[in-house]
Amino acid sequence: MLTNALPPALDLRPGETSPDGVREFLRRYSSNADSFQAMLSYHRRLFFPKLGLVACARVGRFTVVAGDPIAPPGGLAALVAALQTTLPGPVALVSASQAVRDELAAVGWGWVKVGDEPYWEPGRWSLDGKAAAKVRHAVNAARRKDLRVEETGPGRPTWDEDLTAMRDVADAWSRSHEVRPLGFLLTLAPFERPEDRRYFVARDPAGRIVAFLSAVPIYARDGWYFQDFVRHPDAPNGVNELLFHEAMVAMQASGVRLVTLGAAPLAGLEKEEPQRPWIHRVLRFAYEHLDTFYHFQSLSEYKAKYAPHWWEPKYLVFHPRRLTARLLFAVLKAYDRRGATRLVLSRLAEGLREELAIDPDTGRPRVIGHALRLPGLLIEQDLVVAAALALAIGTGIGILADHLHRSFDDVYVATISSLFAASLTVALLRARDRHEAHP
Repeated sequence: MLTNALPPALDLRPGETSPDGVREFLRRYSSNADSFQAMLSYHRRLFFPKLGLVACARVGRFTVVAGDPIAPPGGLAALVAALQTTLPGPVALVSASQAVRDELAAVGWGWVKVGDEPYWEPGRWSLDGKAAAKVRHAVNAARRKDLRVEETGPGRPTWDEDLTAMRDVADAWSRSHEVRPLGFLLTLAPFERPEDRRYFVARDPAGRIVAFLSAVPIYARDGWYFQDFVRHPDAPNGVNELLFHEAMVAMQASGVRLVTLGAAPLAGLEKEEPQRPWIHRVLRFAYEHLDTFYHFQSLSEYKAKYAPHWWEPKYLVFHPRRLTARLLFAVLKAYDRRGATRLVLSRLAEGLREELAIDPDTGRPRVIGHALRLPGLLIEQDLVVAAALALAIGTGIGILADHLHRSFDDVYVATISSLFAASLTVALLRARDRHEAHP
């Protein structure tokens, strides 16, 4: 690592506009779907002479970077060294590409896979075939309601009217979703730098805009990131799929090489050998069982519905190499300034409200349906085995205590029983798996 890095030529704080020089640098070197974040005013942006550009947030002594640092080929190590000289302390790159992971891992950085990102080649896009059946059905449903999609943008005759209408749709969407002030990669700002974006609007038969798509460029890959799909709460079903299809057709006509919908958090973790198995297991559990908390699995399935042509891995890359709880909390706080504790509590409260809501299919609160499915889930996850072992071990300890005329604290008995039960259950299940694999 370099220690004599130059100070940044630009240190743009949130709220300050990025100059044209930043755009020209992006045009030459930005290849990550999140690279356009460096143009947007809700980040802090550092531009180093001849080294590169970083969009980041400072959380205490931690620096959290949005996507890949943007540097010329071979210049990434020098850029991150300059960043650490300017902002001392641990650094985390969120949603970094595999190329960045490999280059920084070679100089001592740690990494954890945190998701997959779907990509399409517009020239190969089609609604035909089994893979696109769900999208085709939704597009046909939207067309039957006489929805139509048009491209708009600065310089077009209807731009001023369209911009006002899109702002109204965005306001209605925000009110209906009770959007909290989020930071980092989750900020909804579809109208900043409109001259660099492409917009597609969906109109109803009366000509009213009911939804729109805002796409941002991935300059160095001749691609576009379909970043924001925003729909009015009253918009007909299928409008997002119609927007995606028509925008893809327009990209095809423009000769665009690739399109992405952005990363699906925690998707595809099973595709590669983890560097840190323990955190890998935690993330897999979150993906498979905590969909109510963040909709990890639902988001992945939604993006997969469009039949991507390929997926690319996304990583959390960090230095120093040791992954700490404080670093993870800093990343969470970059997304939500309230911090991890309030974020978790708010999600729990939101989940509780959803569980107590009436399910229209059954006419009763959703929590009742989940409770009725609990026995089957326990059996499926082999938790009944652990519970039975814990009960047996606890009973055995109680009988032994009576025989020895000793009194044991119930808490200690429960703890010991649970630990033994968990260990025995894991051993039994592994033995069963080996037996099934090698009959």
